Amino acid sequence: MLDKIIIYNGFLKDGLSQTRFLSILPLPNGKADTITNSFKNYNFHSPRCVPLEVMGASVMVGARNGVAAQLRQLIPHLIIKHCVAHRLTLAAGQASKGLFYLQKDILGDLYRFYAKSAVRTQRLGDIQELMHEPGIKLVEAKDVRWLSHDKATTTLRRCLPSVYTSLEYETEEHNDSRAAGLFRFTQNYQFVVTTHDV
Repeated sequence: MLDKIIIYNGFLKDGLSQTRFLSILPLPNGKADTITNSFKNYNFHSPRCVPLEVMGASVMVGARNGVAAQLRQLIPHLIIKHCVAHRLTLAAGQASKGLFYLQKDILGDLYRFYAKSAVRTQRLGDIQELMHEPGIKLVEAKDVRWLSHDKATTTLRRCLPSVYTSLEYETEEHNDSRAAGLFRFTQNYQFVVTTHDV
């Protein structure tokens, strides 16, 4: 459910595309009427306001009573665009379904392996210190947060040697079968290639 909405303005100035953040508005609920009413303080009735870029949820793009449909009744010349970042995420997700290797949530598995155990997290931190790596905790990749996958991958890439050492330690010293599986999977060349810039 939507609990906040970000409003920003895209425009051309001196032939260059500009984007300006306007506001983050709290929403008491995620209903189309509530979201539409939240736009009232902004001059969307201007004839110069042409496109509206939204995510693809039905509350936003529903043909009968979605936010876009309600705004189009107020502004007949409005052009509705599906958010490019959201479309890219959806396309990547759909494309990955055809690749067995990418169906495994390895970033999530690694995150949970450490996040659910303060002891394992501490041991990883100790290994990072011994290896003179920055003390980095793995980051959760959330499906609804587009940039979180990049952050999770970048974070893992920065501490991959210590994660390998930690997984090997957990496998050999604590006979942890999950660590053994993660260790095998992450040492596969496909994992290394997909987590590094090529």
